[in-house]
Amino acid sequence: MQEQGHNTDREDPKPKFEVSCNELFDSMRWLVTAMKCFGMIHFDNSSAGEKLYSRWSFSKIYQLVVMILFALNQIRLVPTLVSPNRISPQFLAEVLAFSWMLMTLAFSVAMFKVCNNRNVFIATLISWKNFNPQPSPEKIVYFTKKCRRYVAFVMLSFPVNIGVVIGGLISSPSFDFVLVPLSPDNEFINLARCAYVVLHIYLAGYYTMTIVLTLLLADISHYELKQFNAQFRRCITEDGNFIADFEERRRQHHRICVFIGKADATVSLSVGFSFVLNLLQILVGLYVFMAMSDIKDDVFMIILASAWIVGAVFTLGLMMVFCAYVNLEISVLLSRLTGSSIGFTACSMFVIDKSIFLTERRRHPFGVFGMVQRERHFYSHLVISVITFM
Repeated sequence: MQEQGHNTDREDPKPKFEVSCNELFDSMRWLVTAMKCFGMIHFDNSSAGEKLYSRWSFSKIYQLVVMILFALNQIRLVPTLVSPNRISPQFLAEVLAFSWMLMTLAFSVAMFKVCNNRNVFIATLISWKNFNPQPSPEKIVYFTKKCRRYVAFVMLSFPVNIGVVIGGLISSPSFDFVLVPLSPDNEFINLARCAYVVLHIYLAGYYTMTIVLTLLLADISHYELKQFNAQFRRCITEDGNFIADFEERRRQHHRICVFIGKADATVSLSVGFSFVLNLLQILVGLYVFMAMSDIKDDVFMIILASAWIVGAVFTLGLMMVFCAYVNLEISVLLSRLTGSSIGFTACSMFVIDKSIFLTERRRHPFGVFGMVQRERHFYSHLVISVITFM
């Protein structure tokens, strides 16, 4: 009896992940299925917070093989970039392709880390369930529609993407870069082109599905915060009294923040790599157009540079907007809790407090005098700009 009691005490208290009981997972089924097809995700670790490196299922091996394939592809392309003869539009286009493939490799490493190091994605789903024990049907329908729209939009763009790549491989010398070390007159060049088309499908799938996962988690976080803020606002009367259980509201807000933290941990590495490499693609793409006279006869080079610039700007814009909306809802709640700032102000623009002087002292050794000098410098430029405009 003592052994039984001792074994009972040693039971793992960590929450187990059950797909059948998680409505958020069910609403994301289209995205999860697409991610599984590209080898982006697996669910070998059934508990959040566990390290189960010894379990090797087919899905985990598949994910590892795809990541290694992306890494070998990057290694294959490195020799063509390390010693260019001159900075030409062709070389810049190769840099564009290399940076995009490097981004997909970074996404694959990030997703492998997410799935194998204390499965953060499962922890995200569990943390959502903690404050949604019985979610409303309207909420699940909203999440399902959002997920299906994102995935459908991405899948519809795949034929255009693959068509451009196939056309470029056949008719444009600019695409010969992706076939190295084989030359265009090699007898196996057509086989290499087919192999690259398959690889490109995986690269495009990894890139787009990671972006979709980021946008969907940000959308869900924004929705949950917006609903909570609406409920919180209804609990405040016109005279400022709070008519609900404030402690319960605090706990609910804490659970939502835990969910947002887990969601951020799921995609933070991917978002960081996306910001850096998309900015690089925008700069390089613009530089390619500056050398337009050298590529005016290469239609696919122009399409390639245009597509990368538009895609990078579109991706960065979406990420910034979706993430900013989440932060906006958090700021709205904090403003309702703290109210408006009270104190002496500078023309009602901002409250003068200690943080202003401490911040400015770190920037300027002379404290407030440095702040005044900077403000005078700013207003002098402002006046000059207005006069020039007039």
